[in-house]
Amino acid sequence: MADPTNLLRLLDRAAECATYAGIVIYDNKGRYDLATPFMNYNFMNDTFKFSYHDIRANIKEESKAVRGLLELYENKIVLLHVDNHLDGIHWFWSIVAAGGIPCMSSPFTKDRNHRTKNIKMLKLLLGNPTIISNEKSLHDFDSVDGLHLWTPGQIYRIREALIDHASFVSPCWTSVTEGSDTAVLMLTSGSTGNAKAVRLTYNQILASVKGKSEMHNMSSTDVFLNWTGLDHVANLIEIHVHAMSLCASQIHLPGGEVLLNPMKFLETIHQHRVSYTFAPNFFLGILISRLPKPTQHQLINRPALVSIAKNELPLAKTLQNLALASQPDTDKNALSDRFDPTQQQSQCLELSCLKALISGGEANVVQTCADLTNVLQQYNTPKSFIRPGYGMTETCAGSVYNAIDCPVYDIEQSSEFASLGQPIPGIQMRIVRSDGSSAHPGESGELQISGAVLFPGYYNNPEETAKSYTADGWFKTGDKGIIDANGRLSLTGREKDLIIVNGLNLQPQGIECAIQEAQISGVTPTYTVAFGQRPTDLHTEVIVVVYLPTYDLEDPFRRGQTATAISKAIVTYCGIRPHKIIPLEPSLLQKSTLGKLSRPKIRKAYEEGHYDKLVRIDQEYLETYHEELFVPPTTDTEIAVVGKCQEVFGSSAVRIGVNDNLFMLGASSIDLLTFKMGLQDCLGLSSIPITYFFSYPILQDLAHSLVGLMPKTTSPITLPSSALTYDPVVILDPNTGSTKTPLWFIHPGMGEILIFMNLSRYITDRPVYALRARGFDPSNGGYYSSMSEIIQSYLSGIKRIQPHGPYAFLGYSFGSILSFEITKILESSKEEVKFLGTLDQPPRFKQRTRTYDCLPDMRKLTKEQVLDHIFERAPEGRCEELGMTRQKLGNWAELAWKLKVIARDYDPQGIVKRMDIFYTGPLIGLVKAKTAQEWRRDFIGQWDEFVGDVQYHEVKGTHRTLISPPYLVGFWKVFKRAMENRGL
Repeated sequence: MADPTNLLRLLDRAAECATYAGIVIYDNKGRYDLATPFMNYNFMNDTFKFSYHDIRANIKEESKAVRGLLELYENKIVLLHVDNHLDGIHWFWSIVAAGGIPCMSSPFTKDRNHRTKNIKMLKLLLGNPTIISNEKSLHDFDSVDGLHLWTPGQIYRIREALIDHASFVSPCWTSVTEGSDTAVLMLTSGSTGNAKAVRLTYNQILASVKGKSEMHNMSSTDVFLNWTGLDHVANLIEIHVHAMSLCASQIHLPGGEVLLNPMKFLETIHQHRVSYTFAPNFFLGILISRLPKPTQHQLINRPALVSIAKNELPLAKTLQNLALASQPDTDKNALSDRFDPTQQQSQCLELSCLKALISGGEANVVQTCADLTNVLQQYNTPKSFIRPGYGMTETCAGSVYNAIDCPVYDIEQSSEFASLGQPIPGIQMRIVRSDGSSAHPGESGELQISGAVLFPGYYNNPEETAKSYTADGWFKTGDKGIIDANGRLSLTGREKDLIIVNGLNLQPQGIECAIQEAQISGVTPTYTVAFGQRPTDLHTEVIVVVYLPTYDLEDPFRRGQTATAISKAIVTYCGIRPHKIIPLEPSLLQKSTLGKLSRPKIRKAYEEGHYDKLVRIDQEYLETYHEELFVPPTTDTEIAVVGKCQEVFGSSAVRIGVNDNLFMLGASSIDLLTFKMGLQDCLGLSSIPITYFFSYPILQDLAHSLVGLMPKTTSPITLPSSALTYDPVVILDPNTGSTKTPLWFIHPGMGEILIFMNLSRYITDRPVYALRARGFDPSNGGYYSSMSEIIQSYLSGIKRIQPHGPYAFLGYSFGSILSFEITKILESSKEEVKFLGTLDQPPRFKQRTRTYDCLPDMRKLTKEQVLDHIFERAPEGRCEELGMTRQKLGNWAELAWKLKVIARDYDPQGIVKRMDIFYTGPLIGLVKAKTAQEWRRDFIGQWDEFVGDVQYHEVKGTHRTLISPPYLVGFWKVFKRAMENRGL
């Protein structure tokens, strides 16, 4: 047959060509009374089973009455509101065959006011269309008058009158539209309260399923599995129409049953030899929790995935006593055998048939993909059966996929979230900057798409359509992403979801993922939402988290434990403590058809005060919890320290006592400076060395350490030089009790070590130290004057803490050179340096340091005039908040300059045994390299001359951000693996 030009001809082809294929619908609610005799499909053992020929014959008759409704109301649009697969499929095709335009209605909210508002909006948007709803759903519409509402039974009772009213010129299944005409309307989620109707055309739908088939190499011998509603394109296009276009079989499971019994999903794949299905990331996590961990023996012949299991990403916990599925059919041609639901149960799944598990709708976590791949390999799945994708209702579901090598590619890239791959035929994509120019490979910007698979616009909404397209016809998705050097798409979030805290951009998905990976017992998996909020009394946004608790909401102890664990997970992830952590009732965390929680709706509810009562109740319970654990301050100094700490770090989830750890509260570098300034004012000290806060992170210890520095009068004093004796060693985390090799961080060219704070939070199995430059306080010895002076000072500090090896160092930028020189001296004295890491620093750089100078305009001014210029333009109160004075800023600039001068004559010499080099893209404008490849080849690669065993690791971010959020998570994975490979 010729290629179909509309949906009805697509069904015709399937009815004529699919000899052994058809549709199976599982319905454990039992057979119900037929609303019309044309819904008489074969039903046995809680299963409907019918061929494409059967459905064509039935909807051909049903459509005659539907055509009468279209002409009665002079509106081709039919809003279809049903709650099961059979009704959805039967009436969808009946509307299509009648020449109508089905508009698929999503489940309504349980809130009567919101539901009423939504129905009235749809009535206006669609021009008061015909509504077909089954009897069980009629009550959803009882709050709105004047609707053209029909049930299947009502349609059948006046069938003859409707047929008489209809003026058929020819049989309805030949008098249909095609090409660029609207075929279907799909409703968006309506996160702002104003849902849009997306027009899907015949050409668009047909181009979409053709592109999907080519991308995934699907054919008529494949079997498709669905468990979402027909109101979502993940079912209607991705599975239902896609399978029909190939004359292939399709299975439909009730979504509620799959969520209650996730093993049913795998059992069905096994039983029916399913090769193509869909599941979002949250469901992949559920499967991991229900499956046993594979043994080493089971993975022994799969080296690529052994690497994932052993060295990359840990597996989920094992759950036993699984109800596994039946043996597969051996006859793949007999419809009756393939669809027999009564096969004998077996104790072993066999999933070699699973070609493509499409996953989208939310970001796919690489660890989740790797864990599930490992787990299901014991049931013979292909290596890369998980295929993360990107799509929208506007693109007929998936339009970009990684159909090749998930999760191996993502692990090699050290990504937190899975790459989405490349577009299908019929879609083009590009990344553009905010000024509309094209972004370079690897550069973040707005994702825009075009092509035959893209929708033409929103129904009855020209304003929104116009806003959604660029002048040259590209659709603005609203998503931010990058296209890497291999042409693969990765999303970096949505612009409107971005949380900006003190200038740091955070994606809420990363925060939610950190909570999920922490496996907090009080948090229901996949029921967590993070968003940004800017209180009126703050200059920056804050993080708000809501979650579904697993505990009794009246249990203050579990509530407090959970809040503390969530706060710790977020602090570890990004170094910022959350402002609010709110447990919500299930009714307030309703998921969509695809299991998604609407962040915009939840954020709006918070902003409108709908959670205010819950926040007050939460505060009361947390006060009860903290009252039992709280150790109050007793001395004047403790009261001052705890009081100032509460001002800086306090939140609804934290009541601070003397036993609290400064860094577990989420102390960022800015927080420390603010805390330091507040303590100085409160205690009458002119300066407290920043190292005190690292050396005494427990508040009681900090208070006791400050007692000896307290002035005898109320006037500020200058600390005696003995109290400020310079020590290059800063204890970032002692990890008391650990016997593993300590890790030493060495500062970059600014001399400060605060940059290492976030990374140090990830290191819990060994002591972590840092080396800080001399000169931040002029009274403790002045600046270093030579490279040899720095090396000897740092070696002395290292040896005092750790007399003998093995040693482990990580130098950042200029610190890489210092760590190289220190390692040479240690190795020459027969000490072992087991790990030497360098961050984005070539060995030869003196030419670059010789070009460093003040900006041209600054050269015309004196130092004092430059400082005047800076402080005149600094935000009011910000310098005071950070404790930054003219003297301190001038001194810091001088310290950094002195370190640059020291490096001007440096030439690397000698060889060390080993080095791991972590590098990113070049500093554009400061070096000749323009790409990461050129930076690696022409500059970083020069380390080959000075290292016996060198390993290179490309990481994400820039020179200044590679160990800061949001790149920190990816860096940590690479860094941890590098240390393990060196035996640490």
